[in-house]
Amino acid sequence: MLCRMAQWSPIDASELATRIKARRRELGISLRSAAAEAGVSPATLSRVERGDYLPERDNLFRLLRWVGAPVAEPSGPAEPHPPGAATMEAIELHLRADKDLTADDAETIAQIVRLAYERLRRSDG
Repeated sequence: MLCRMAQWSPIDASELATRIKARRRELGISLRSAAAEAGVSPATLSRVERGDYLPERDNLFRLLRWVGAPVAEPSGPAEPHPPGAATMEAIELHLRADKDLTADDAETIAQIVRLAYERLRRSDG
């Protein structure tokens, strides 16, 4: 059985949607205008406003800054996993964050790596 792990994020999708809608109402602007101000595409903003989607890291931080949320953006390279994540968890999250892989392909690779990791880890003990 394959497990699904949620991607780590500094904010919940529904909370971000609520903040974006409130900010747009406050400014009295359209979705297209808000997207232009925030630096994201209208399609991305529309998906986020539904409350069940978080965009990739760069757009997420653009939106957080636009709504005035505190942003503790890492200064180093983008890491799609929380600090201290286990090795397999980090690998799986990196695969799922890869824009060149479909979700099914990322899961297949994760399963292969998981099996190899378990086999090699046991052989070292």
